[in-house]
Amino acid sequence: MKTRSGKTKGGLTPKAREQTLEFCRLASGWYLGNQNTEQHHWGVGNSADLGRFLYQYNPVTGDCRGNGVWGQGLAIMGLLPLARRLDWAGEPQRNAAISAAKYLMSLQIMDRRDERLFGALREGTPQTPWIHVRDGATGAMAFCALYRETEEEEYLYRARVFADWYLRNALGKDGWPCYTYYFETHESKSQQPAIWQAGAALMFYYLNRLTGDKKYVQEGLRPLMEGYKRLYRQAKDQEPSGNDDFTAVSAMGATLLYKDPALGAIVRQRAQELLECQDADGSCAGLEGEYVAGITWQNYCEYAQKRKLPESLAPYREAIRRAAAFIQTRQERCARDLRAYGGVYGQTSYGASRSLIHHRATGYALIFMLRQEGGVEVPGYNIFGW
Repeated sequence: MKTRSGKTKGGLTPKAREQTLEFCRLASGWYLGNQNTEQHHWGVGNSADLGRFLYQYNPVTGDCRGNGVWGQGLAIMGLLPLARRLDWAGEPQRNAAISAAKYLMSLQIMDRRDERLFGALREGTPQTPWIHVRDGATGAMAFCALYRETEEEEYLYRARVFADWYLRNALGKDGWPCYTYYFETHESKSQQPAIWQAGAALMFYYLNRLTGDKKYVQEGLRPLMEGYKRLYRQAKDQEPSGNDDFTAVSAMGATLLYKDPALGAIVRQRAQELLECQDADGSCAGLEGEYVAGITWQNYCEYAQKRKLPESLAPYREAIRRAAAFIQTRQERCARDLRAYGGVYGQTSYGASRSLIHHRATGYALIFMLRQEGGVEVPGYNIFGW
């Protein structure tokens, strides 16, 4: 619906909205064009890599590698809503997402004989003997998104058994997760705790919203948020980064489920802090910081309205606009290299480098820009609509 200014309800002009949707189409095309299928395989037919996307691609050297658990999950969460937005024309995106889900399912250990393994997701391939547990949580989020989209119980079941594995094996007695878990030795490895690890809480938020099971709040979401509060206070003197792996978004969801004034205060502080990370051109500090910050601001604007917070949202909306403008400059639009076409340059802070087409940048950009376009509900990395 157009206003007198010529803008749509989402704040974009009709031309800007079409440009934003075209960005999303091309980003999805990068996924589809590089997905391993029997018709378009990576050089070897009858491969166990069916449905797998690329993790990254170097246009100069031609080097690339296959994606893993969290990259498959990220792509699925972007492709499914785009398929709905495109209606009948979105069938290729939907088919690609379902095929990607089959590869994701091949990474999950479903052997019930050992509870130290049952439900876990492997990091990269069906043979990888370890998992970075934060990456596994993104795979489980994708299962939640698949269940929300298709209503197929298998996806919800797989999300739940991974979350249950996480609670049994990845979460320590202090309520903080390990960094890596090794399946052959049943050993976990921890590093210096980092705020981004608490982004796994979004998995527990989604499962609580889908099932109503309070276990996911009391045993998963709340302990991670308690750890986040401690780490946030300790990190106050550090240089802020735009990429916290959606921990702030998880915190917004948590405060919608239970009262925690201290966490609510951090949510507001973090949203304001992110404004300081953004350069005038719309880029942000941290790997793909502008994408994560942009999605965080999108959530925060809805969150602040729902909570009726007494502050102007104009600075956040302007920051979103600048981020969207910058992100559009990062997409490869030259069709001479079809392995790069439509992908987004990433693995860099402030967008300083254009050496790698990266799935992190492409996937986050697809979700952020599709939400910005406003024509469809985008549940991925979103605390609303669940």
